[in-house]
Amino acid sequence: NITFAQIGSSLPSVIDIEWPQEWTKFVKYFQFVNIDVMNLIGANCIGDFNYYISFIVMICLPIGILILALLNYYASIGFMSHRLAKMTDVEKKQKKKEALHALFDLADADHSGHVDPAELAEILHSLGWTIKVKASMTLAEKIGAHSDEHGNLILTEDQFVNAMINGKIGTALSNMNVTQTSMFHTKSKSNAATTLEKSKSTKLTDSDQLVKWTLRSSIISNSLSGATQLLLLAHTPVSRKVFQFFHCNELGHKKLLRADYNIDCRSAEYYSFMSLVIAVMVGFTIGLPAVISFYLFRHRKNLYSTKTNQRIGWLYDPFVRGAEFWQVHDLLMKMILTGMLIYVPPTSRAGIAILVCVIAVAN
Repeated sequence: NITFAQIGSSLPSVIDIEWPQEWTKFVKYFQFVNIDVMNLIGANCIGDFNYYISFIVMICLPIGILILALLNYYASIGFMSHRLAKMTDVEKKQKKKEALHALFDLADADHSGHVDPAELAEILHSLGWTIKVKASMTLAEKIGAHSDEHGNLILTEDQFVNAMINGKIGTALSNMNVTQTSMFHTKSKSNAATTLEKSKSTKLTDSDQLVKWTLRSSIISNSLSGATQLLLLAHTPVSRKVFQFFHCNELGHKKLLRADYNIDCRSAEYYSFMSLVIAVMVGFTIGLPAVISFYLFRHRKNLYSTKTNQRIGWLYDPFVRGAEFWQVHDLLMKMILTGMLIYVPPTSRAGIAILVCVIAVAN
């Protein structure tokens, strides 16, 4: 809905035709989705603010989002520590159970309600254990896994949670002498995998550590999710401002900025401001979709593993498998339709816009 509103509200300024008066009135109701701070607060009624000031105010938006995300993260961590310190043993036990259920849901990539030995190995890997699938099959048998109709070993959610709470998994792994890697170590020459007796990771045996680790992971995911969703929302209006800076009009012997005819595109002031615009274009307009694309591409083989899904799963959870990149596709489509179209000759804009929409629908 926001994507539709952002594209719709940009039509009167991007496609230069005489739109029906009722239509222009209608799209004005959706102008708030473009988060043009100067217009929202009615700054033009107070004084004469040029394009430069409105651009600086607009780039404060992503900076403010990042600052708020950091403040939210540290406040949540502080609240979590305070809350854990005041929990009773009963509350801790309940929280541990909730943490294990959440961990199971993340590992159950196919949402079947049970995990196979490979998914069990992935859960244990997230808890700091290095275990092969073959060893995971032996472990699953020891804690009560059963075979399905195809003869594959499966472990239900209740079996997994009960085995963790009762310490069956920790005991079984101790007997199997499985290697464990600490997730709380400091980086040094000695942080190679060690045997169980020498390990510093206690998440399987210490309820507090397990709950703390799960809650911290959840806080990181929520902070990243909130900040990224807001940055994606701000990306279109900020990019629009960037593209407007390079869109000038020849009038007589002068070259003036279309967004603000008081600005000469050949003036020293214009060229000195250009460095800031290019920095925003590289760091935010190009940088945000590039970083998301790079991260998704780098983790393309383990997007549904417990660790990756817990951290960035919110980026692709709403989409079918194979379309995890759709958020970026959506962002690029918006960027073209709301900003980049201004560089296309006016007579061709509507046709190019329709072609872009057709390609987007086909994708």
